[in-house]
Amino acid sequence: SIGEIRIDGNEFFSDGHIRKHLCSRTRNVWLAIKGDRRSRVQQEPLQRDTLEIKYPYLTSGFLDVRVAHTYEPRVADSSAVVQINIVEGQEYVVGSSSLSGDYDREYHRRLNEMVTRLEPGKPVNLFQLKDTEAAMKAYLANRGYPYARISYAIDTIRGAAQSLISYSVTADSLVHFGNVFVEVAN
Repeated sequence: SIGEIRIDGNEFFSDGHIRKHLCSRTRNVWLAIKGDRRSRVQQEPLQRDTLEIKYPYLTSGFLDVRVAHTYEPRVADSSAVVQINIVEGQEYVVGSSSLSGDYDREYHRRLNEMVTRLEPGKPVNLFQLKDTEAAMKAYLANRGYPYARISYAIDTIRGAAQSLISYSVTADSLVHFGNVFVEVAN
């Protein structure tokens, strides 16, 4: 069972903020009566804890965050101390964004609107970047380009406060459908 959870290396988020997102819990009488698995040292809750810790960092510009767990058995009460070590890395902030590639210029205005929603001065949010990529792909697919390839790159060389986000679009071939017949069964 988990006797204690220690968190080390976090500066941006408090221990309390991280603890409230953890799946793992320290063992207490109530959890023991319930038979709650979250108070046991197991691979599944610890993997989930890693994801739960990384999520707020990845949405706050810490793209290189690393999380590691170690376990120290306690002989006295046969419980374990779970040590969570966080390496936050550099916080990246959107400097500017750009769009380039091979696609019908008729769609440039709308695609560019999607890219420029990334606000300069805000932390780089990895999930927002992926959502933008998916929205661009869906937009082009709905206009006859289902094989469009969208990618993005984050230029971290300029420094944390000046990260250039660049999207590249390759529309590929326009797809045409032939005649479509719908047969209604009675």
